Amino acid sequence: MPDPLHYSSSISFGGDKLDPNKWSPTDPDLPLVEVDLTVSGQDAEKVVLPRRFTEQVCKWVQRGKWNRQVCDWHYYVLSGVCVKMGQVADSDKWQPSFDIEGVRGQTAGVGCYMYGSPSANMHDYRGLYLWSAGIYTSAKYRLPTPDTIPVEIRADTDPELLVDMLTGGTYGFGPSQAVKFFWGTIMTVTSTAVLCSFCFCVFLQYVWPQAANNNDRVKYFYRRYLRKPHAWIKTTWSSMTGGTKEEAEPEEEEESTWTGPTGPGNKLGQTPPSLHDPSRMGPVA
Repeated sequence: MPDPLHYSSSISFGGDKLDPNKWSPTDPDLPLVEVDLTVSGQDAEKVVLPRRFTEQVCKWVQRGKWNRQVCDWHYYVLSGVCVKMGQVADSDKWQPSFDIEGVRGQTAGVGCYMYGSPSANMHDYRGLYLWSAGIYTSAKYRLPTPDTIPVEIRADTDPELLVDMLTGGTYGFGPSQAVKFFWGTIMTVTSTAVLCSFCFCVFLQYVWPQAANNNDRVKYFYRRYLRKPHAWIKTTWSSMTGGTKEEAEPEEEEESTWTGPTGPGNKLGQTPPSLHDPSRMGPVA
């Protein structure tokens, strides 16, 4: 079972707010804040975070036949702190951890989330301070720094951290097995019906290529393969339900548009009849 370490508090800067109007994106000196963490009277562990920083994000934009690179400044302000901690092997000592239980390897920082918060936009992520313990609010304009920020301490065995990493902050694992089975059945039945319809149309076209249209081909298919079974089913059903003989008689045939031969043909190998008729034979020399 994971250790239920989940501590919440807050930090106040005592009115020490940073003026956003004096924030230069190219300023190399970042205002820092130190957070001392102590668990059960152990030695304090220190985490240093920038209160604000900037990052230049560039992208290519097409204008007609030409491409050009457009760069924007993104401003990040510290709005919270979340640190994951773990126990040292064979000891009761806690320290900031680079691990998450269930994930192979280590993270780049001791923060709880890769992009700084569980609700970070995965399609607009930053490239600086990944897995930082700081939770930052971002904008394309200068933001004021808050006077009080929340602080959270989580265990590296917390399942919520693992779920956040595996799902990219969406906390969704896709459809359930019942939903997958339902849609799989629907797709199987639909694809089977479409494939059978296609094969049936190919069969009709192959057997009756001289027919005018598919409606006539369906009539010929019924007359050849389904007329007798249909009549037998109607007769049987009529006898079981006590119907009359007229109800069991098949319907009259509709007029056909067939223009091909209607009479029986000659059998293969049969000698023409003119050779057997002595009256049609000429004088013998």
